[in-house]
Amino acid sequence: MAGISRVKIKRANGKVDIKYRITYRDIYGVQHTSPYYDTKALAKQDLNKYEKVNPKSKNITIGQMFAIYMEHAEKNCSFTTISDTESYIKNHFNKLFDVKYEKISSIDLERFIDNIAIEHSPHVANQALKKGKAVFNYCLKHGLIEQNKFKPISKKEVDTSNTHFHLEIHELLNVLNDCLCLYPKYFAMIYTLVGSGMRIGEVIALNKEDVHFETDEPYIHVCKQFTKRKFLPYTKKKHIRDVVIFDDLVEVLKTHIEKLPKDCDLLFPNQVGRYYNDSNLRNRIWKPLLAYSGITKRVRIHDIRGSYIDTSLSNGLSVKFAQGQAGHKQSKTTLDEYARNNDAMKKKAMEVLNEIFSQRKHM
Repeated sequence: MAGISRVKIKRANGKVDIKYRITYRDIYGVQHTSPYYDTKALAKQDLNKYEKVNPKSKNITIGQMFAIYMEHAEKNCSFTTISDTESYIKNHFNKLFDVKYEKISSIDLERFIDNIAIEHSPHVANQALKKGKAVFNYCLKHGLIEQNKFKPISKKEVDTSNTHFHLEIHELLNVLNDCLCLYPKYFAMIYTLVGSGMRIGEVIALNKEDVHFETDEPYIHVCKQFTKRKFLPYTKKKHIRDVVIFDDLVEVLKTHIEKLPKDCDLLFPNQVGRYYNDSNLRNRIWKPLLAYSGITKRVRIHDIRGSYIDTSLSNGLSVKFAQGQAGHKQSKTTLDEYARNNDAMKKKAMEVLNEIFSQRKHM
């Protein structure tokens, strides 16, 4: 059981402050203390968060399950995953925090997800379902619960007419040429996104010294990111990689670097020499650029990665190459979540199939 203790804290001027804190044990039996509270009432409000979790007693609350998962996530998951999960906790799951897991059914949880779909969108509901399953699976894995009650719940149907799309190769080239005319200052950055498969946060965080022209196979060293206005000294999957760059992109980057101030370390600094705000880049550059190029389908700046993978695969490059460029730990992610059956792939497939089956007439 967690308990509240009264603590006297002596200041440098000799005055004594009275504070309160919660002493508790985690699921492994290790004792901890909470941060200080100004009043006992405030400590009581948070007492249930620190109650000892005993799998055999079946008294674990959904709030405790999320707290245990987030402790794990802070050590093992990316900043983006942690930030997104915190957002879903704040906006949705906190309504369930005081509910004991044994008292809730999968039907209750399904209604909870249905309400999110109604109040927000099927996409938000599916993301909430994904987060819930991850938390419950983690607790199931460690024996805190006996079953994942989110498991029977199916995804909500999403209107595919409003989904995001990739760009075909001719569309990519048109966008690049239009960028050179409309936003020449951003051309090198957009070209790097289009021609490398890197994430937007990785491109924003690049330094000049990360680009290597001196080898027979020029490359960009990717080891950090700038995302949600925060610099992180690692990539999303904490995977350091060297991204191969081709001759035309090499020339563009060389010219771009020559024009940069000598005292600026960043490869793509903003007007005051700092990191770009990725949100501004999306809304002030990418979206107007698509409109200027006559692209009416919904293409996020993140979808450039998928477009790059499509282009690589449709032109005979290996899955392993595309996987390495994009920085995926598994080729399954490259194929299942990013690759699309684009026009170039269909055309090439038709050519191969025509050649194979045309032999029938000569038999």
